[in-house]
Amino acid sequence: MKYKILVLIALMIIAWACKNSSHSETSLDYKVVEMKRIIEDTAHYSINMAFPVFSSHIATKNKNLELLNKKIQAFLDTAAYYYWGVRVEDVEKMITETGSAGKFVLINNYHLLDTTPALISVKLETYSYALGAHGFNALHTFNFDLTNNTFLKLSDVLDLSSQANIDRLNALLKANFNNPEDCFNELPTADADFILFGKEPDSLVFFYEAYELGAYYCGEATVKILVNDLKKADLWKGKSNFITSP
Repeated sequence: MKYKILVLIALMIIAWACKNSSHSETSLDYKVVEMKRIIEDTAHYSINMAFPVFSSHIATKNKNLELLNKKIQAFLDTAAYYYWGVRVEDVEKMITETGSAGKFVLINNYHLLDTTPALISVKLETYSYALGAHGFNALHTFNFDLTNNTFLKLSDVLDLSSQANIDRLNALLKANFNNPEDCFNELPTADADFILFGKEPDSLVFFYEAYELGAYYCGEATVKILVNDLKKADLWKGKSNFITSP
């Protein structure tokens, strides 16, 4: 029975890994090495971190991928203090001194939005709870240009050099915005400084955390705009390697 359970868990992990990859790794010269989990579960706090590690059999590419790996790792290394406002080693002391009930929680998961020879687009979802009224799910995205070994900004992907172009983008965001039961009371907007975006094979995706467009109970919002629609609006930068997809 124990063996069957272990086999089932292994199959579930493999299936989940396949679901998170938008392209077959056989078409790429890099791969996701593993999904690492850093688990600490004590009476005062619980930490569970899942994140991708990218690797290549080509030495030069492997060195470049380290830029992405280190960026993700640096974020995770500081996540507990950033979201809890207290160092992990001080949590027990804080709970004891305040007499608070419950424990601190930090959980990180990820989704591979797109993986092509020219691009890796990753979204991290980090849930944190620090004994408040409720926890919070924060989002981070990393869009790594494998050709130029740099992290892309929205202005690298879209031409947002004029207010007219920004207005056209916001019109597309509004047109593609799904607002079930009219829960959100704000419309999604973006400009050249917008950072929570990613790339799926045929779309550019914009993410909005809870509270940004409405009350907490409305949750997060995701708006997808087809690349073809961005091209028709003369917003897409054709020179960007971001468009490359097998």
